[in-house]
Amino acid sequence: MKLVDTTCPKCGANLRIDADREKVFCEYCGAQVLIDNEVQHIQYDNVEQAGYEFEKGRQRAKKEASMQNQSNNAPATPPKEKNNTLLWVLGWIFFFPAPVMVLIWRKKNTWDVKMKLLVTAVFWIAIFAIGSIGNKQSPETTQTKDTTAVTVAENTDTAPVDTGKNENKEQTTATEIKEAALDHTGLWVQKDRNESYMTAIIKEEGRIGVFFILEGDDTPYTYWVGTYDAPTEATDKYSWTSESTYAGNGILASSDDNKEFLYEKGEIKYTVTIQGESKEISLVREDWDTSKIPDSAFGSVKMNSSTTEFKSLEVTESDWYVSKSGYLHYYVKLYNPNKDIAVEFPSYRITARDKDGALIGTDDMVLSLIHADDVFVFGSQAFSVDETPATVEFEPLEPKDYNLKTENSLEEYKQLEVVNGAAKSDKIVGEVYNPNNYDLDQVRVMAVCRNADGELIAIESTFIKDVKAGGNTPFSMSMYSTGNVASAEFYANQW
Repeated sequence: MKLVDTTCPKCGANLRIDADREKVFCEYCGAQVLIDNEVQHIQYDNVEQAGYEFEKGRQRAKKEASMQNQSNNAPATPPKEKNNTLLWVLGWIFFFPAPVMVLIWRKKNTWDVKMKLLVTAVFWIAIFAIGSIGNKQSPETTQTKDTTAVTVAENTDTAPVDTGKNENKEQTTATEIKEAALDHTGLWVQKDRNESYMTAIIKEEGRIGVFFILEGDDTPYTYWVGTYDAPTEATDKYSWTSESTYAGNGILASSDDNKEFLYEKGEIKYTVTIQGESKEISLVREDWDTSKIPDSAFGSVKMNSSTTEFKSLEVTESDWYVSKSGYLHYYVKLYNPNKDIAVEFPSYRITARDKDGALIGTDDMVLSLIHADDVFVFGSQAFSVDETPATVEFEPLEPKDYNLKTENSLEEYKQLEVVNGAAKSDKIVGEVYNPNNYDLDQVRVMAVCRNADGELIAIESTFIKDVKAGGNTPFSMSMYSTGNVASAEFYANQW
């Protein structure tokens, strides 16, 4: 872990932060600091314009310093020289040869006229030859100087290209420094707390849970669980109305449907009313032990909440018969059409009527649990009847709020399978395969038996215990039907 020192630009406090983390919060004012490879993003009001101007100035200064260094390191451009070739040639011809001619033609010279003419001719040829060579070299020198000047100019012209890159970097940096929206997710603890105090957790899924921690007890008692509307922009002050999603029966839970929350100066504030006395609670960021939060806190579902659309259970199949002893036997398939809500202790009503619609018998039955988008098949003996009913109806009953559970709050469940099932003359045998990665304490196994005509003639069931994960557990149940069983359907459910 690499610790670096920095200063909160909002309150000026000195901070020591972990550079490997993506974000931290100022422990004094609550400002959020997002950390990346180059820029620290600070959460405070009006930072976007200030940060942009600061970064723009920094980039401009960096660019000017780079251009200045380039200018200092580049060879100085020599001033453009005038072309003095003609004057040089004239000077060479008229000033330098004069004294030589005097020496050649003076009277003291012992050369004859022919020798003097020969020497003079050779001398002048040499003069013009040297002048011609100098004239050819001069343009090349000028071209070289011009080329150098052009090179320097080209290097100078390159600077605007780099400047363009710097401007792009400047724009990118300005985008990076743009403030992220205020983030309240995480853990909160009551400010200036005593032995008993309140805590909270805000989840990224958009819910807030508030709990009591009582003196001498580290169990979080649910006070409030509801919606959390995250802000979409950076701000020092933010409020939202939380709608209750809690359907548990916590003894300290609020009965309100909505609660107002305010974030200001690094604190979350709300009002708690107990026995007619109201008090404002302020929470600050601080870790606390969330491992003992009750499953019912975030696992319960409020059916009439605007955030929840609960679909009633459906009867997809049913059948029944009356035994020789005068009892109604039946089976029913209940389907839970909800994609993310499980129903604990689902119930249904059986109603038998005669041909005139008169009631013969009725009974309510409660099951264990139907997972989301799953089917629960149950069959049993219902009640005695004096005559064979004309109709038998199966009606799912509306569950209570506290019986609704979010599927993600439960252990992942895979439907049990019955393998090697067979109906013998006096018993039914088979094995239950548990595909889950955990053991089950108890499982109910049921067999729906039919004759050769497909008529329901028997419904038998039994319970088996200690069903191991990933293994087969054998079962055996007595057969009480006197008819010939041509086929049997097997079902197993956690109980």
